[in-house]
Amino acid sequence: MREKTGIPAVVIGLSINSFSSKDLAPIGFALPPDGSSWGRFRNACLRFVIDSIALRSLKADIDNIRASVGLPILNRSVLERIVEPPDLYLLGTIPEFEYPRNDLSASTHFVGTFTSPPVETFVPPAWWDDLQGDCSIVLVTQGTLANDDLNELVIPTIRALADENVLVIATTASLPISQIDLTPLPKNLRLEQFIPFYHLMPHVDVMVTNGGFGGVQIALSHGVPLVVAGATEEKPEIAARVAWGGVGIDLKTGKPSEKKIREAVRKILCNSIYKSKAESLQAEYGKYNAPQRSADLIRQLLEKNTVDK
Repeated sequence: MREKTGIPAVVIGLSINSFSSKDLAPIGFALPPDGSSWGRFRNACLRFVIDSIALRSLKADIDNIRASVGLPILNRSVLERIVEPPDLYLLGTIPEFEYPRNDLSASTHFVGTFTSPPVETFVPPAWWDDLQGDCSIVLVTQGTLANDDLNELVIPTIRALADENVLVIATTASLPISQIDLTPLPKNLRLEQFIPFYHLMPHVDVMVTNGGFGGVQIALSHGVPLVVAGATEEKPEIAARVAWGGVGIDLKTGKPSEKKIREAVRKILCNSIYKSKAESLQAEYGKYNAPQRSADLIRQLLEKNTVDK
């Protein structure tokens, strides 16, 4: 529609920067950035494999669909051939979380994390005062949607930390607590279907997560270091950025063993560098107001578009 009509297009990015770069490997490899000559050669080779071999048929389909509606073929990587870049690409994070690149487009803006307003009717659960105890607080979540099988991360984490001197807060989201097959429940576990992170996160010392972008951003905006076990969608890429930034540990699997989870949580709690780096990012997140910054940029775009016409 934007290419046909000239109506400005704005993309609000609720995940990692999806556009390719000479300094980065293609999305899917979860490799750290490398803008050196060798790194750029590596990245170019990987892009060739993806575009010309692995996704060759998809590239042909995209080109045919664009041609069928009278649009020119875009000479870019496979996924970037679908549409022209937007007039505004508003990334819901901060530059310090994303990989650096020397070819960032002028339309790309970091606006900070999009966080929901506080839940006005929040009634704390009966155990809420336990958060004031001497134990470290570990939050484990599989995000908003990926809760069909809590044996992937939530239950292994509960079991891994059952004998540790921590208080484990586990959320099940779409899955009712009655369906949790875990008997007996560890004494250090507090299990809820939903807790507003706005109220909980200030008490958390470590978050164990499957790497959902929103949850990771919320944790870091509160200075909480992470243990990430991501395997689907772009979650391995998010986990890799957490490790690259020194704000957590990437377990490099979606189904980690209890031993790996326990070791990672212990490492973060015993090594203050993770907390220190997470708090440094927290200070950077605090400089942004994502909704206001986005609205301002969109307003500027509309004003410019009106003047140009």
